[in-house]
Amino acid sequence: GFQQTLDVALDFADLQQTDSFSPEPSLNTLASLGKSYIDSIELTAIQIEVLEELRNALILQGDVGDGLVNNLKPEDYFEQKVEERKQLRLSNANRFKNNEKWKEWEKKIWETKFPDKPFKDNNEEIGDVDERDEELVMVEFHENYFCPITHVLMKEPYTSSGCNHSYSEAIFDVIKQNQGEVECPVIGCRRFVRMNMLTLDKSLKRRVMRFMATQVVEQADYQDV
Repeated sequence: GFQQTLDVALDFADLQQTDSFSPEPSLNTLASLGKSYIDSIELTAIQIEVLEELRNALILQGDVGDGLVNNLKPEDYFEQKVEERKQLRLSNANRFKNNEKWKEWEKKIWETKFPDKPFKDNNEEIGDVDERDEELVMVEFHENYFCPITHVLMKEPYTSSGCNHSYSEAIFDVIKQNQGEVECPVIGCRRFVRMNMLTLDKSLKRRVMRFMATQVVEQADYQDV
């Protein structure tokens, strides 16, 4: 499904960034992949929709009908209606603007390619950004990859749906020690955190692992000097 395809794209982007022998995929390439998949989902929905209409029309005819729908053979009706709706729904240039799946795809791809740069949701699609000007739309940013409880890197980060803050697995012990609910340990946050609000943040985990790999490389380069 969509999540599996997104995971493959993220793995692809991640692999290319860590493999110096492979060309790094452009934002346009990854954006096109996402849009093509989302369009395929919509096309499948259109086909199912037309099949249901065709089925209902043939049932209404019963045994007395001539087997035609709108004077067309069923297969011709299907092809015609699918093509009409494709033109209507898949040719609109703004069809991705408010598409939730596209927004998720766009944000995850950006976070994978630019782990230290915040995604700017400014209605400009990532595929429309000229890669020579990518730095112009990025803001210098350093995400805190350290757990606010243990103060060590979060290899298995869990993010709360209540406040969007992340913690290492240590958060589970803290919650258990406080009868199932604890105030968010991030300074300044007054939201409460419960077990059912925590989800393993795969995107953040990728960024932490890449950050760790970068630190190892930088340390090795420093020692070689």
